[in-house]
Amino acid sequence: MTGHGILTLVSGYLPPKKKLLRSDIEVLFTLGDAIILFGDLSSKSTHWNCKYSNRNGRKMVEVTEKLHFDVVTPFTPTYYPSNVNHRPDPKYRPHERSSSESELH
Repeated sequence: MTGHGILTLVSGYLPPKKKLLRSDIEVLFTLGDAIILFGDLSSKSTHWNCKYSNRNGRKMVEVTEKLHFDVVTPFTPTYYPSNVNHRPDPKYRPHERSSSESELH
């Protein structure tokens, strides 16, 4: 096929105590025409329905706004701690995405 760009899939993991660096995200955008990053970047944010935002989550929100990309999250929590006091809120409601948000452009 001709006339199509390159789609690059990246799997990443950032340990919880490591800082998310804008430069790490920026370098991903140099890998191809379209980048999809899958993984766990230890970035909690109320913007994607976490109970609270952490430092990495605030940085990720800042980077998404400056570099103009979206974070798409699962519809359900991905981690259930063994301590029942730290489990996800039973009132957890995922962000409902419009059809335009879920389509790849």
